[in-house]
Amino acid sequence: MAHEIQLISDGIGLAVIGDPAAVDAFLTSQNLPSRELDGRQLSRLEGRTSTKPQATADVAETSGRWVKLTQVPARVIDRYGLRANGTSEEPTGALAGVMAQIALKQAMDEINEYLVGTGTQIDDVLRAQPDTAVAGMIRAQGVIEEALTHRAGAGGIPKATLSTAQGTSLVIAYTQAYALRQLRALADTFEDAGTSDDRAAAAEQAASEAQEWLAVIARSFRLQDSLQVLELDRVLDAATDELDDHLEHLRFARGERLEVLSQAGTRLVERIDAAIAATRDEDLPDSAPSRTVIESRDLIVVAVRDFEDGLGIESGRESLDAHR
Repeated sequence: MAHEIQLISDGIGLAVIGDPAAVDAFLTSQNLPSRELDGRQLSRLEGRTSTKPQATADVAETSGRWVKLTQVPARVIDRYGLRANGTSEEPTGALAGVMAQIALKQAMDEINEYLVGTGTQIDDVLRAQPDTAVAGMIRAQGVIEEALTHRAGAGGIPKATLSTAQGTSLVIAYTQAYALRQLRALADTFEDAGTSDDRAAAAEQAASEAQEWLAVIARSFRLQDSLQVLELDRVLDAATDELDDHLEHLRFARGERLEVLSQAGTRLVERIDAAIAATRDEDLPDSAPSRTVIESRDLIVVAVRDFEDGLGIESGRESLDAHR
């Protein structure tokens, strides 16, 4: 295997496995950004999986990198082919779980990049709410980050630490639902606006607050991804027979959450589009209320688009383009 590489896909990422020099040469020649497959994690798991441990052993003994599948040109896969399990392109054993963890960490990094770009002081937003329970997400983030730090240093986390981290899931879900309600309330404000001035005021408020709530939602989603990384450690350690079902549930649940978030952003844009039409019917296009609503709409669309790009929501982008 000294001069060969193997490509293993799970439909989300691509594991590039082989001699370290060959792997580096391949990635460089194709100009592909990558993340390291955790050889220590795979070595620790080797032998615990009940389904074809060879894929795990290959990575542990050689070198492995992970590439986001959407960044890999089809011609590359056509040329090198995919290592398959029978007729399937699905990876086997512990490698599937580790690849899923890396995909989640990649998504977490992209969300964090989005959050930094917004400049939103999320902790201040949470502390300012009349519902003081939402501020609990601040502590939840600290607990989860501590668990991730322990995992990075030790290659895993004790059951007690994992249990404490998992105990934050309800707080995170509650805060996410709270933020979604605030976003929907901004959209509903347009329905109650009876005049052009009312619609202009609603538009200004939405433009001012929408990005804050989108940022809160994005952080909560990132924390949910973090919990899934930790939960996959548990499954890989103790119940690899459950891995396939767990991964299927994880992807389904994550996709469902993304769809709900996409709908919330699209609904807000739809409401302000309707406000623009109503204001134009009532006032001249260059009137002050019309200009305010249109300018606010531009700000909201940018905020929603950045949010959906940060979370990798494709369906939302299609909806926004349809409303342009």
